[in-house]
Amino acid sequence: AGYAASEGPQHLMHGGGYGYVNQHHAGHAVGPPVGWQGYAQPPAYGMGPGYATPPQFDQASQRGVSGGSRMLCVTVVVATCAIAALACVALARRAMDMTSQPPPPPWALSLVEQVGDDHSHKRGVRGTPERALVEDLFAGTHVKGYPAGKPRGDLFILRHAGEQIPGEFGPVVLSESAAQLRSALLQQGFLHRRLYHGTENPFIPSILSGGFLSTDGCLGAGIYAAQTFAHAQCYAPGEGEPILEIDAFWHPSNESKYMQHVPHRSLADDVYLISDPLLVFPVKVDKCCPQELTCMR
Repeated sequence: AGYAASEGPQHLMHGGGYGYVNQHHAGHAVGPPVGWQGYAQPPAYGMGPGYATPPQFDQASQRGVSGGSRMLCVTVVVATCAIAALACVALARRAMDMTSQPPPPPWALSLVEQVGDDHSHKRGVRGTPERALVEDLFAGTHVKGYPAGKPRGDLFILRHAGEQIPGEFGPVVLSESAAQLRSALLQQGFLHRRLYHGTENPFIPSILSGGFLSTDGCLGAGIYAAQTFAHAQCYAPGEGEPILEIDAFWHPSNESKYMQHVPHRSLADDVYLISDPLLVFPVKVDKCCPQELTCMR
């Protein structure tokens, strides 16, 4: 998440004066220029009897035009300065908000050093000590307005796969520990990409409260997600099933260590493989399926 002041006009229109040609020389009128024949004689301007009085330059009108231009310039400058001042105030407030937040605890900073390491896969596999850490971290994460669930095992998945139950939809509230790890990742220069993961209603409480599990897919082990909502719909069973919006983190120094795009035989070809469940933070649970599917053909 900067602000830019709007630039003012590039050019201002100024009033111009009028020029006159003395039509007399040595007290005698000068004849009309070539091409004037056939038209009425222009008035002869000069001094003395018989001469017309030349029109006077309207200085008051010119002063009004110049004054209006100056006022426009002043207005543009004042407006530009006001916009710039508002942008500075907004940036200052944002900086104050960031500095006012407490620093991440040491344990969160320590985990940041471990994400994407050789233990990443074990953190996505049930029954390992590494997995227990992930479940403790995400315990209490839930959909706003719904009670937190608890991690479930493989037997639960087998029994409830395909079961039609009401879903839990809305923004996700992270546990305090998960929120602290997320803040630590941001503080250490990690970036995140919004991705989408299709699943089933019975599994949402387990995923949120225990963290994502790794899948041994044909493109590698990890957490699979799509970059588009439309493609993620292909992995939900149908209407009324959930699509999880997630923020997947990675570091610019070595993106492939944390996340990589994998070739996929779909219209979207937008599948990403995330190496570590500690890099995946649920944001919202949406309802399938309002968009046209972009599945494998």
